[in-house]
Amino acid sequence: MSLSAKDFKKVLKVSGKEYEYYPVKAVKDLGWGDADRLPYSLQIVLENMLRNFDGKTVNEESIKELLSWNSKNPVEKEIPFKVSRILMQDFTGVPAIVDLASNERVRKRKREKPGPYSTRSSYRPYNRPFSTGG
Repeated sequence: MSLSAKDFKKVLKVSGKEYEYYPVKAVKDLGWGDADRLPYSLQIVLENMLRNFDGKTVNEESIKELLSWNSKNPVEKEIPFKVSRILMQDFTGVPAIVDLASNERVRKRKREKPGPYSTRSSYRPYNRPFSTGG
């Protein structure tokens, strides 16, 4: 049986509005494993994998590997995680504005067309360690 992301998608109707979601419990119905035993952080990763399930990059094997996660016996394996949202632990907004300003400076210096910030810009910010704040 060939599956795709649309096979996992469900629709929730609330007050006349429709919301799409990808229930992690769907993997149990397929006999792939039990998502309830995973910590919430990995359930979020699993939901992302179901949302992006294509049978190639994100496939049954990669989902089963995630479902077999064991905190006492960690395995170093790459997870096909596709970022769709970025959440920042930042209460001031200053680091984000500084990154945007730096991007604009580099774009001007390279004589690139000014405009809205784009992740496709030739500027790639340097890697910074995460700050725990405080």
